[in-house]
Amino acid sequence: MERTERVNGQDTPVRTIKVKNRSGSCTVSLWRDLTKEKTIVGSHITLTNVIVQVYNDEKSVSTTSRTNIEVKSFFLIIVVLRCLF
Repeated sequence: MERTERVNGQDTPVRTIKVKNRSGSCTVSLWRDLTKEKTIVGSHITLTNVIVQVYNDEKSVSTTSRTNIEVKSFFLIIVVLRCLF
């Protein structure tokens, strides 16, 4: 879901995604330029330098200006492996 939030008097883009692994799931708010990162269901996402919040026992993550994101598509990995053999 993409929306705009007012930050310091400017409209700032925010996109919310849901991530999960074997231990659970949480929402991630991608701010500013990170809203442009392409994510698809089944992608492997690595996030560093984020803020983790807990509200009513629900965890959520927000990106910062120092956040790095790496998205690896599972489909792309399969295609690359098939090309190698």
